[in-house]
Amino acid sequence: MIRLKLSWLELNCLMTERLVFVHLGMSMPKHLIANIKYCKREFSDVEIVLIHDAPIESLPNISGISFYRYTSVDHEVTPILSKLQRNFEFRSGFWLLTKLRFLALAEYVGKVQSQIVHIESDVWLAPYFNFKYLQSSEFSLAYPRADTNRSIASIMFINGIEGARTLREVTLRNPELSDMELLEKLRRDISKKVISLPSSFDFNFQFAQDSSFKQEQTIFDGAAIGMHLFGADPRNTFGFLSKYMDFPSVTPKMSTLHFRFHDERLQISLGHGYSDIVCLHIHSKATTLFIRDYREVFKSVIKERSLGIKKSFLPRVALFCLVELSKLAILKIIRRIRVIIL
Repeated sequence: MIRLKLSWLELNCLMTERLVFVHLGMSMPKHLIANIKYCKREFSDVEIVLIHDAPIESLPNISGISFYRYTSVDHEVTPILSKLQRNFEFRSGFWLLTKLRFLALAEYVGKVQSQIVHIESDVWLAPYFNFKYLQSSEFSLAYPRADTNRSIASIMFINGIEGARTLREVTLRNPELSDMELLEKLRRDISKKVISLPSSFDFNFQFAQDSSFKQEQTIFDGAAIGMHLFGADPRNTFGFLSKYMDFPSVTPKMSTLHFRFHDERLQISLGHGYSDIVCLHIHSKATTLFIRDYREVFKSVIKERSLGIKKSFLPRVALFCLVELSKLAILKIIRRIRVIIL
């Protein structure tokens, strides 16, 4: 028999707006804590959740947010460790943890039986972000594409139990794929259940199909826009940060696009109109947008961008990179010594 009515509790679970962060590992980065505090200020009616695997005493002291502890199990971790061809020593297990977060998200959604919006720790949500835009979706999962071979969970909508189940099953079935490769495979193989949120990657396709295309949609940044405006992670370039530049394999070229700050919204134009950008992937891990008035930040960024590429050097980041490389070198030496002894 089909039930036509939901109980008050079931209806409340479905309609509660939940914004979920995931951080697996001991050390909570500054940009994550700053972002959580920012979201708590801007979205007071939204439940902010941090999924973690750390001891309670190491959790950030932020009032008004929820915590959910995830504990990974060997039978899920081992296949990924054995088949994922990545350096697992890179940034304390980055490649493993980015995949395990999908299992953590699926487990959490299974517990609360609710729709959620997940954002990565370095993703800024605009104060005008509309949660109901995603809640009205009939798809199981939604996230942006990054390029022709990868999608990205910079922002990801999981539509309740079905979306969580799909994400979990595909993650366990493809231990050899990175998180971004996995999401692209999921998008292609289960296209009826997964939708790509409009991002800069989609612009070329829309113009190719319709030269008179007029932008009226919302833009969800996968990575390219935030990297252009605020730079790429300087840890990848030993402390050097470049803003307002084009990146290899990223199309269209960001330098060819027009940005403006209008009606207290960051907007982008490629055709005959403007679209609101509702989130930015701050790949550089800069906390500026999380601690300052976003209106002043964007006015300054747009003005500075008109002057061309800006490069700077961050000594603290360079020192971090040096320490990280030293640790990796020491670990390699220890492993070689063990092999020789055995």
